[in-house]
Amino acid sequence: MSSFGETKSTTPADAAKPPLISIGVIADVQYASSDNGSDFKKTVVRRYRNSLRLLEAAVNDWTTQQETLGYPVQLLVQLGDLLDGRCQEANGDRNECLHAVMAQFHRFDDDTDALRVDIIGNHELYNFSREELRNPAGLLHTARFDELLQQPSTYYSVVPCAGLRLVILDAFEICTMNGDDENSTRKQAFEYLSKHNPNDMTQKGVDWTAGLEGTNKRFVPYNGAVSDQQLEWLSNTLALALENKEKCIVLSHISLQQGACTESCVLWNYEEVVRVLHNSTGGSSESESGSGSGSGSEGAQTPVVACLYGHAHKGGYVQDDHGIHHVTLQSPLEAVGDEMCYGTLDVYSNRLVLRGEGRLVSRVLEYKT
Repeated sequence: MSSFGETKSTTPADAAKPPLISIGVIADVQYASSDNGSDFKKTVVRRYRNSLRLLEAAVNDWTTQQETLGYPVQLLVQLGDLLDGRCQEANGDRNECLHAVMAQFHRFDDDTDALRVDIIGNHELYNFSREELRNPAGLLHTARFDELLQQPSTYYSVVPCAGLRLVILDAFEICTMNGDDENSTRKQAFEYLSKHNPNDMTQKGVDWTAGLEGTNKRFVPYNGAVSDQQLEWLSNTLALALENKEKCIVLSHISLQQGACTESCVLWNYEEVVRVLHNSTGGSSESESGSGSGSGSEGAQTPVVACLYGHAHKGGYVQDDHGIHHVTLQSPLEAVGDEMCYGTLDVYSNRLVLRGEGRLVSRVLEYKT
């Protein structure tokens, strides 16, 4: 895997030829009507109110791109953790905060009638019930109709333009935060974690990674896993994309690849997902390979060109051995002063161009094939 060449500037040709589609991207806004706070380790300042100002600046940029660059932003991707958990758990003003951020998104939606994709992050589960997140008519667009499932789902795919499919994962399908309704996976999640982490994960305010080394640091309650059913759906969706000659961008709040961010912010069963990404044959996700770093069947094909993540606020990047770019976006929650933190992803036939603003890193992501 490679992390070299991750920061590049766009070339004059990028400006001369409009992309197939231009997508606004942002992750971990985590707005709350609260004074500045800090992360668990008290090493990073979190500027809750400032993140709403940065979202407003991002929407200003996206809505005026037609005038500035000659082609519009046609879709928004919000990669999860739109509100901070304190909105519901401490302040009791979740609805007011939700309306504040939606007022910004609606300036874009009303002007362009464009699609917006909202990903489920851990803070969505602190603020909303699973029932709310499964509602396709909700204010958050965390569930949509999927053509293979033939029903609304929190994991689904959409084709926003010819030749491109966005594949949205529910990285918290199995997690400790799913509430106590009949569809809850909390018991299953705690049992799974207990096999990998000796700490008491029912306690809050403690270091859940104590004693864990390397990639095992991911076995903590603020991460999650996908089910066998979602893995099978993913395999079938990517097989459909191959058949249709579509490139795929996979969207998940939690990283699916070690090296794309800090070790503690990766999906519990990321290796199973990576095997599907690398060998998109449809059906079962079983593989003889035990590695998530790039091994797979000889002659394996994949339509996946990139995966975009949030969750780890400092961001990161790695390209795996199959040529898939794994990009973790930096969070506006930690932006300082007048610093911006959002991006626009221009999709071309042979590359992606991520134009970052402020602390969000710009990248040119060439397709391997």
